[in-house]
Amino acid sequence: MAPPEMLSLDASKAQVSLTYMAEGAANVVFRPSSAPAACALLENDAADLEFEKYGPTTPPPSEIEPIQADPRLHGKLIRLRKKTTSSILVLETQKHFEDVIKPLFPSENLVEYTLCKIPRDVLKATNVVLKQMEMMDRRDSERCGVYLDEDERYGCLITDMSADYDTAWTCFEFKPKWLVQSPSASASAKRCRTCALRAMRNSLRKGKAGKLKYGFCPLKLVSSELENVIETASFIVGPSFHGKEMHSRVAVFLHKNPLLKRLRDLQVEKDPRGVLKADDLASPNFLAAMTLRDCTLYLKVPTDASGGGGSIEARLGDLDLKTPGGDKGEYWRSLERSLVDGGWYAAKEKDTVGKEDVCLLLRG
Repeated sequence: MAPPEMLSLDASKAQVSLTYMAEGAANVVFRPSSAPAACALLENDAADLEFEKYGPTTPPPSEIEPIQADPRLHGKLIRLRKKTTSSILVLETQKHFEDVIKPLFPSENLVEYTLCKIPRDVLKATNVVLKQMEMMDRRDSERCGVYLDEDERYGCLITDMSADYDTAWTCFEFKPKWLVQSPSASASAKRCRTCALRAMRNSLRKGKAGKLKYGFCPLKLVSSELENVIETASFIVGPSFHGKEMHSRVAVFLHKNPLLKRLRDLQVEKDPRGVLKADDLASPNFLAAMTLRDCTLYLKVPTDASGGGGSIEARLGDLDLKTPGGDKGEYWRSLERSLVDGGWYAAKEKDTVGKEDVCLLLRG
């Protein structure tokens, strides 16, 4: 495989602001801007950055022009890795994406990943801002106390699937999760894997007087019945100002487009036996299955319902390498045992307060 295009961030010439966008358990995402943005959280601490493209004909760094208007920044976000016990080096994640995930889908259905060299001073400056956000209560409490790994050498440029104030597009994102039943569940199960896990976690939340979380049934996303997809799309879209018209457009697209069905088929192909019976939790196929069960689907929908604004764009992201290290493999198995032994697949819990009836299996 040819080496991926490499962009190098050199704290030397071109001013680039980073605007905080979002974060998950493993990464923080920023929008790069070659001109200071009014809302950029890093505008006062932004490092001077220069991108370099490495290849056989690449001139020495001193000959590369600054990137004040570098087109490689257009339509991109920068994702930076946090320091956690289970985090994986960006270089390893990129290799997994290129070798394992990328061949499975058409390129237009994947969020693009491009390696980007990151100097330590950028990471240090960003960590300062994350700590400032905590003091101002502008960071999710669940994410506080965890920061970027300042020893990481790389970041990742990814396709920007947000509307970014562009009213021509409306954007949605959601995790399809397990699009087929867990192989560990019995044939008579009344809940799919995702609905069973949500029910179990809601039971724990009730015990702690926590707020219950509700969701959709992934099996309906790939149902042959359009009504099931419409119901799920209504949850994904939410009470937007577009109303039922937007729900219908998204549902029809998901129903006709083969992407989710391809994702479902790959989940089965890569792990037909399930986590409790898998011979090797570190096998490439099993880890690919776990990646495909935790990815995100991004949708960019033209706001113009007449079709004059273009077609719906759908891309899968968050396709990072999963690893059984750090007791993660045992956690996967322990979680599955709890779902089976606790009767969550069978929907036999006695406490029916807050119980959902959205699962396709429960209704069937």
